[in-house]
Amino acid sequence: MGVLPLAFISKTDKRGVKELVRKAEAYLNAKAPERTKSEIWTAIDVLMGLRYDQSFVKRVLKGVTGMEESVTYRAIVEKGREEGLVEEARKILVELGTEKLGRPSKKDLERIKSIESRSALEALVKRVLRAASWRELL
Repeated sequence: MGVLPLAFISKTDKRGVKELVRKAEAYLNAKAPERTKSEIWTAIDVLMGLRYDQSFVKRVLKGVTGMEESVTYRAIVEKGREEGLVEEARKILVELGTEKLGRPSKKDLERIKSIESRSALEALVKRVLRAASWRELL
């Protein structure tokens, strides 16, 4: 059971993967406890992402039960959500800052890009209206 996810990155064509999903689902539904089943589907999802494009993986795994309950799956989703929020905060900071302070220099953009904390970026967004320059802001 533990090596089942590896089958999804073997030399199988896309049609074979669809059949493999069907067989794996039947096997896991019959033999695996819910927690194990969700963790295995998460591993399958992650490994398939190494070989196939996201739209194919999403389409093939659509309807597979149990994956969303996985702690690992939820952690991956949360990490992606947080990264998206950080990127959006950077974008807003640059847009508002450009409007108020003019175009940022390459050095300013690199500094903004190096900020990984969403709360730090949000604090800069709030301060941008009071700053007189990018240097003062950053």
